[in-house]
Parts: sequence; C-alpha cells; structure tokens
Amino acid sequence: MAGQVVNEVLSKKANAARREQEARVLSPARALRRALSRSADALWGLAIVADGMQQETLVLDACLEGVPRDALVMVLDGLDGVTGAVVLDRATVRSVIEVQTLGRVTSQPLDQRPLTQTDAAMCAPLLDAMLGRLSANLEGHPAQGEYTGYRFGAMVEDTRALGVLMDAAEFHSFLVSVEIGDGLRRGEILLILPVLPKPEPATRPDPPRDPLSAKNAGRMQMVEARIEAVLSRIRMPLSAASRLKPGDLLPLPENVLNQVELSAGGVHIANGCRLGQMGGFRAVRVTFPASSKTSGPRVEAETEQVKAVKNPAKAMAIASPKPVVEEPVDIPDLPEIPGIDDFSDLSSDLGAELAIDDDLLTLN
Repeated sequence: MAGQVVNEVLSKKANAARREQEARVLSPARALRRALSRSADALWGLAIVADGMQQETLVLDACLEGVPRDALVMVLDGLDGVTGAVVLDRATVRSVIEVQTLGRVTSQPLDQRPLTQTDAAMCAPLLDAMLGRLSANLEGHPAQGEYTGYRFGAMVEDTRALGVLMDAAEFHSFLVSVEIGDGLRRGEILLILPVLPKPEPATRPDPPRDPLSAKNAGRMQMVEARIEAVLSRIRMPLSAASRLKPGDLLPLPENVLNQVELSAGGVHIANGCRLGQMGGFRAVRVTFPASSKTSGPRVEAETEQVKAVKNPAKAMAIASPKPVVEEPVDIPDLPEIPGIDDFSDLSSDLGAELAIDDDLLTLN
C-alpha cells in the first residue's frame, strides 16, 4: 500500500516537471509573435503588437490566397538552398519606412505608388532580426531546425513568381495581424516557410569506394597501360649494337617462350610466363603467385656481371662474346590458344636464334 502511494507521488512530480518544461518551450506561433515585437522595438523603438495569429500547414496556392495585389512580396534565403517568403501589406511597409525616415509612425493616408526594391531593402533589417529571434526563441523545440537559417533574399514582382522559386510540398503559414505605433495603423504580415523532411537516422559511414567506381571511372579505364613482355636479355658491345639493322638475327636461349618476363612502367610483375596467341592477338599466360626466385640464366648472368666488376679482364671477355657460328633456324608462327586456361605447349626446339621483333624483344 505504501509503495503504491510513493509511485503516485512520483508520477505527479514527473507530470508537473514535464508541464513546466513544456511551458518554457515556446510554440512557433508564440515565438514569432515575441520575435516580431522585440525586433521592432530593438531596431527603432517601434511598437508592433501581434494581436492575431493564424497558423496553418498548407500548399503554396492556399497560403497565397487573399494576398493583396499591392503588397510587398519578398523571398527568404534558407540553408542548403531552401526558400521561404514573407509578404507585408502596404500599411506595414509605410510604417517601417516612416519610423526610419521621420522617427515616428504617422496617421497620414497611404499612397498608391508602386513598391520598389528600396522599400524591400528598408524592411530587410526587421525581417532578419525577426527570423533570428524566431529561431532562438524555439531553442529546445523539436521543430527548431525548420525555422533556422532564414534571412532576407530579394523582392519579387508578385506572388506568381513564388511558384517558381518555392517547390516544397507543404508550407508553414503564419498570418499575423499587427497593431503599429500605439494603434495609429493596422497591418498584416504573412510568413511562409517550407515543411522540411525529417532527417534520416544516423547510419554508419559508407566504406571507402573503389576508385574505379567513381564518377571518373570511364576516363580511368581509357588510360593506356603499357605492358612489356621480355623474351630475353642479351649483352653485346655498344659498337655491335649500333651496327644492328632490320633483318639481323640475335641468339636466344632454348625454351625462351616459356620464360617470358612481364613488366609495366619499369616495375617488374612476374617471371616464367608463357607466350602464345589468342584470337589473332599475342597473349601471355601468367601463373600466380609468381616465384620469388629469379630464373637460372638470369642469376648466372648477374653473377658474371658482379665478378666482372672485380675482374676487369673478365669484364672485357663478357663484353666481347664469341660470334655465333650456328645457322639460324626459321621459327614457326605462335600457336593459336583456344582458351585462356588451355595454353598449348609451344615448340621446345625453336632453335638458337630468332628474328628481331620490336614488340617481343627488349634490349638491355
């Protein structure tokens, strides 16, 4: 029984605290009424009292229904390209201009001259101050973000232009009836702000995107990638190399087509590849992972080069190889490869020499 009484007491205290918190948080209508009055007083000591407020959520055409033709229509610039609007009737515009030029509001009849950009510029300070205070007054309100970040943008000719500039589905409409200058004039202010979509719940950041899936993927795929297939590396004196001409023959080791070395941009890719052809094009079969050990002939050549550095006499012997006396043997065309996984064995008795082909040979 005692526990039930305690729960009832705690529930009443919680409800009272919630009602107190809700009372401290202004509604958008009350926040706008207070922002308008305090802004006019802070700027020019102008007394504007909002004695009537009509708040609705409507489509744009319904918001603009009944707006006078001679009213001052202005757009408001919001965050992220969002656009709002405010409409001041002629009495309100005349009062704001009088207080800035004469220092007070008069009771003279309203003129019928066309409103201009200058009139809009003179009303802009009141709008900016009012919108800033409106957002500040809604601190703690769940809808504060919908009323934040707006300021004066520009004057438009009439309400028809707003249909092009404002494309939201629904709008918050505030029609405020005001008493200006201690009752010397009465006017109306219409504030229209778009209903913004609720923010989506926070999600985990997207994983890093593959560069090829970016907007420049098409261009990246068109960049040329040059891959070199090296059959063999031959040493010869510079004097002999300078005398080479089309049709000369160079000695190549046996089984050379199964010991192709691949490189791209000067970077080594793989050894021990097999050269063939597929679909009328030259093709290279690569088996990964490539062995980290260098092939036997190249290791021996590099070892001989190291020894030659220590032995100048031997360096001369390496630089001047003995001429090859064997007769060249014609090499048949590369076999057609029916499938990438079905490389046919190339002829092992290709001979000791091969005609020069710039696409297949690299001189080191």
